[in-house]
Amino acid sequence: MKDFIKKIWLMLLTITLISTTITFRTMAVGNQINNMDSKYLSDNKFQVITENNLMTLYANEVSGEFAVEDKRNGFIWYSNPKNRDDDKVAQGVVKMDLSSQLNVVYTDYSSEQMKIKNNFTGSTKKNGVKFEKINKGFRVTYSFPGEDDFTIPLNITLEENYVSAEIDIANITEKNNTIYSLDLLPYFGSGSSSDNGYIFIPDGSGALINFNNNKSNVETYKEAIYGRDATFSSNQNPVKREDIKLPVFGIKNGKNAFLAVVDKGDSQGSISANVSGIKSSYNNVFGSFDIRKFDSFIVGISGGSSKTTRLYEKGKSQIDGCKINYYLLQGKEADYVGMAKIYREYLKKEKGLTANKDIKPQMYLSLYGAVRKQKSILGIPFNTIQPLTTYKDTVNILQSLKQSKVSDIVVNYYDWNSDSIDCKIATSAAAIGKLGGLNGLKELISYTKDNNVKLFPQVDFLKFLNGKFGFFKMSNQSKTLGTVPSTVFEYSLSTYFQDKSKLKYNLQAPSKLDEIIKNFNKSYKDYKIGGIGLDTISSLVYSDFTKSQMSIRQETEKKWIDSLKVMKNDIGSVAASGPNAYSLPYIDYILDVPSDSSHYYIQDETIPFYEIVIRGIKPYTIEAFNFSADKDVQLLKAIETGANPYYIWTGEDTSVLKETKYEGLYSSDYKSWVSSAISDFETFKNLYVMIQDSTIDKHEKLTEGVFRVTYSNGTGVVVNYSENEYWIGNTIIPPTQYVILEGGNK
Repeated sequence: MKDFIKKIWLMLLTITLISTTITFRTMAVGNQINNMDSKYLSDNKFQVITENNLMTLYANEVSGEFAVEDKRNGFIWYSNPKNRDDDKVAQGVVKMDLSSQLNVVYTDYSSEQMKIKNNFTGSTKKNGVKFEKINKGFRVTYSFPGEDDFTIPLNITLEENYVSAEIDIANITEKNNTIYSLDLLPYFGSGSSSDNGYIFIPDGSGALINFNNNKSNVETYKEAIYGRDATFSSNQNPVKREDIKLPVFGIKNGKNAFLAVVDKGDSQGSISANVSGIKSSYNNVFGSFDIRKFDSFIVGISGGSSKTTRLYEKGKSQIDGCKINYYLLQGKEADYVGMAKIYREYLKKEKGLTANKDIKPQMYLSLYGAVRKQKSILGIPFNTIQPLTTYKDTVNILQSLKQSKVSDIVVNYYDWNSDSIDCKIATSAAAIGKLGGLNGLKELISYTKDNNVKLFPQVDFLKFLNGKFGFFKMSNQSKTLGTVPSTVFEYSLSTYFQDKSKLKYNLQAPSKLDEIIKNFNKSYKDYKIGGIGLDTISSLVYSDFTKSQMSIRQETEKKWIDSLKVMKNDIGSVAASGPNAYSLPYIDYILDVPSDSSHYYIQDETIPFYEIVIRGIKPYTIEAFNFSADKDVQLLKAIETGANPYYIWTGEDTSVLKETKYEGLYSSDYKSWVSSAISDFETFKNLYVMIQDSTIDKHEKLTEGVFRVTYSNGTGVVVNYSENEYWIGNTIIPPTQYVILEGGNK
């Protein structure tokens, strides 16, 4: 009888094992998983959670570790490195990080110490993982028991063409500690020391970090999306850095790649990257989110010593989501151009980005109207208005270009109205008398309408020095965590500290912007210009910790978007310089797209990712030709990226700029550059005849200093920055020159 029962149990156990194996294999029918991946998934008890036409999602229900298979070729992306136990570089906590999906920064206030813990040591090893299947994926809740005592839910789902990772902020629980930031999937898709590929980061125009580049003696790359919060301005800025303007990052590994798009919480986020040897044997890039903010201060005490004290944002977190979408690429599309195409389509589908039909060769100008300057009359100092480019000067400049067949011009006009010249809160569009007054401005507007010139008077709604009746300075200032007014200022290039000789601006409280714009628009709409320039709203995001009007960066971003919508609806077209991603759907003409990266030592290549995303969608320029270190190189960069020629000018001789806030515009005298601008327009006109409104289909580095761009209509452009000739087929490209290959001919 016992033998019979034993046989029955053995039979049932065999059936169960066979059933489990069949389930795993049945769900993977038609897939191309290699034996090593199949064995790893099986040995580590991964189960098929769900699948669609493109992907299969596997997960370990004990730890929450998961894997995503690309069904097109069987390649698998792991949330955690599968050979992490063999890592000889990672030590201590970092070794545990390799098995984690979350890193948590938190505090208990009483100690004033920020603590860091990963979910592997704080939850998984303590049996704190709750796993449940949900629609299209699974939900794993990490409970951190004991003195930590908080829980963090994480949802992983498969959508039509991406896998989504979302922290359920609303259902985070905290008791003894308060969470300040979270690293999400720090090792998803990381490349090993034997893999061949690169990390893409959106630093400036974009940059690549090659796998295993032997730069193990550098710090982790980490920068805030949309730049650092100006509310937390540092007194020292030791390096020149480019901001992150697009909330994306990615990895290319062999013939496969992914693009990660920060879909929620972008303005609260940052992007970090490491190469093998810095912390572990892996090359990784990931997104982090500030759930709350804290600020550190160094306070001096007697005896010449000092101590660090912190201020904390307390109370319930105001952030309403943290989500990253991972799009899988393979084959010929698995590179940074393929990533840019994916992001362009994301902006169209998810953010409402539409193409501007006015994509053609255009001359872009930024003109400066006036500036305050201190002069002495009979020994008495007076703060007077110094004209730089009057309304009449502007007409004359435009006429000189038109006479030379520069047929299409876009003008951005700075410091043209009374509020801007006095750095007041901008509630009025009153013309400056010394520039020509109301009649002079109307004549300029009339000329631009009659001569196909697009005029964008610039307005800065965010930075100010002075208030005015009904909009007092004290009630309109944003505040820091220490309840002092937030300020922005310039840094000295020689000391890297604040330049005390330059102006220090206050920042507008986000909650007050609606009322300010309504007042401004009442007077501005009377001009019927049809365009307006909005630089700061499109590129500067910050917090306000004033208790009665608090706004975290995520909320500020939403207010800026609302303001951009209002201006576009009320005025017509909007122009902006270096806009962040959130503003792209509402901008019609873009200036100052970054053409370079920060060149941190960890980086290996600069790429025109930003330009690839918007080429053929919006007309744009890179930085002004006459303010670059080498004008000819800047022109080649514009040709390489399909941009437009761009100059910054003043109508007066630059000697009048001395001892003003614009003394840095030393190369702006239009008379010195007008002939060059006319020649440049002809160059770009010939190029645009070929590329028209095509998008960039391919961007290649042929050799050091030589790049080839292929457009969607087949036209190719090869740019040679080097000092040597370069041959492509039977075509020679001289040093610092370019050639157009019609129809993509070699």
